[in-house]
Amino acid sequence: MNLTPHSELFVDAQNHFSFEAVSQDSFSDNFHSINAQSIATGYTNDTVWIRFGLLNESAQRFDGSIEMPIPWIDTMEAFVQLDEEMHTLTPQNDARSFFVPLSIAPMQKATIYIKTKSQNALLLAPTLHSQKSAAERLTYTLLFNGMLMGVVLIMILYNFINFLALKNRNYLYYGLYLVGLFFLMGTYYGYNRELFFRNNTLAPLTIAFSFLAALLFVGHFCQVKENFPQLKRYLTFFIMATLVFGLFALVAASNTLLMYFFALLASLLFLFLFYLSAKAHKAGISGALYLILAWIFLGLGELVAFAMALGFIAYSSYLYDLFALMVVSNILMIASALVARIKDEEAEFASKVEKEQELSDRLNLSKKELREINEKFERKITRLEAELLQANKAYEKVTTKDEITGLYGKAKLEEILTSELHRAKRYDYVFGVIVMNIDGLKEINEKHGREVGNSLMKEIADLLLHHVRYLDTVGRWSDTEYIVICPETDMQNILVAARHLQMLIEKSKFFFVGSATASFGVTSSKRDDTLEDVMKRGYQALALAKTNGKNRVEEV
Repeated sequence: MNLTPHSELFVDAQNHFSFEAVSQDSFSDNFHSINAQSIATGYTNDTVWIRFGLLNESAQRFDGSIEMPIPWIDTMEAFVQLDEEMHTLTPQNDARSFFVPLSIAPMQKATIYIKTKSQNALLLAPTLHSQKSAAERLTYTLLFNGMLMGVVLIMILYNFINFLALKNRNYLYYGLYLVGLFFLMGTYYGYNRELFFRNNTLAPLTIAFSFLAALLFVGHFCQVKENFPQLKRYLTFFIMATLVFGLFALVAASNTLLMYFFALLASLLFLFLFYLSAKAHKAGISGALYLILAWIFLGLGELVAFAMALGFIAYSSYLYDLFALMVVSNILMIASALVARIKDEEAEFASKVEKEQELSDRLNLSKKELREINEKFERKITRLEAELLQANKAYEKVTTKDEITGLYGKAKLEEILTSELHRAKRYDYVFGVIVMNIDGLKEINEKHGREVGNSLMKEIADLLLHHVRYLDTVGRWSDTEYIVICPETDMQNILVAARHLQMLIEKSKFFFVGSATASFGVTSSKRDDTLEDVMKRGYQALALAKTNGKNRVEEV
């Protein structure tokens, strides 16, 4: 319920009357009735008092809140007179409104006094809410502000990332423009203060920064220096005027004259931006039409906000939020202009490629010569691709390692075993092979998950690497088996090495499973062995170790 039409207004030009003094009957003549939906005082240093009465005619106690929207109030105090008792109410500054909690007993009359003061333009529209209505209103404002800031922040990050990646200054100037809008939105929809600062001059300063970035963006987007040299001096003039006003706003106090002056400057800037965008559209510059729409949306939003701040339009929460919708529309239109520019550049590039192709077709080579050359290159490319594929396969076969353990994979181990077999035949010596399997690995995977099993295999792989000779090779032969290739090692010594590794694993502690054991199968090479013969005996020995109780070493 809007309380403004039922309120009375008293302007304390001396700024020294207290609640006790104002609430006396002698001051009643100083209060004047308000026949409007909101109160706009313009820029004033006077203290403004509002008084209104409430009567709870129901049989239940009324518990609710009085909302004072618009965060342009520096200080606010609230008092209530219940029958003959005077109480001070504590306003709560949530989102973009003050909420004053209020409780009235059945059939009780309450007179509320609200004292406000600000160096900004005051716009007052007290509204009575029930507890449920106040909670819904607060939720709406928080969600609205959050979504609005989120959209602007995402666009800021997106454009700065594009600038860093593409080195296109359109994205830089657009990102700076969005930064100005971000601060402006924080001022307009903030928490009873301009964003990050409590300086009353920040609002015109943020607007000046936004206009400065907009001028830089439009100047670069429309390429004023190349396409409209006659407008370059006007662009420079407005950039300097915006800078001067922004610096002046830092040192000047907020007042109505400053607001009207900036409104005039902003109108000229809007007209210039609109005119420059229209000229660009007429010149056929892609995306310029979206810029025209962008300035129309933003100008409409600024006009409504300015008119409402100075009291030309009565306050409405929908009109207040219209500014944000116009800003979002402005952002989307400028983004659409950039997209149109990208599409136009892609079309230009495609056209350039097409022209280059046409030039190529005009060469003096006959179709037969071109076909012969093409076939020759195709044959050469096919041959080179085959050689490259073969070389890649050979390289992958040599260098591939197991992803889990970091050990050599089967391809590399087969190469090493084949080399050892050739050396054994040539120099008449023997080498040993150890085939190892972790006991109960399947049960560990089922109980703890494959990640734990992989971790155990990696730990045991590291253990093997650190406890074999430097000339030995450790690798993962299959999903569950490791092998150790021991050059120039007979059966007796290979058994000693395997038992050493078996006891080492048995005594070690592992991260997830604690303890673990492994079974080992050992064999040594024979003169006429093939790779399959050696691995067959190794697996036979491993199977024997598993059959005989696991956690042991067997030989074949």
